[in-house]
Amino acid sequence: MKRIEDVVTFSEYSEPLLQLLATLAQNEKIVLVGHSLGGLSIALAMDKFPEKVAVAVFLTAVIPDTEHKPSYVLEKVCFSS
Repeated sequence: MKRIEDVVTFSEYSEPLLQLLATLAQNEKIVLVGHSLGGLSIALAMDKFPEKVAVAVFLTAVIPDTEHKPSYVLEKVCFSS
């Protein structure tokens, strides 16, 4: 596992969560909770592993819409002037 200082992309940030979901048994489901930008990670996890997520809770979190890529949120909210 990388140190947080070495994580530079959203893919790297979400990798541990996606690896965990990939190891779950076929009939096992989990509850995901995301806070702040963690909302993007759980949205990605829901997209890649819908059969493994029982419910997702966005706790004061960023929620991407269905029309744009997750990076759209980062571009418009985090990096706009």
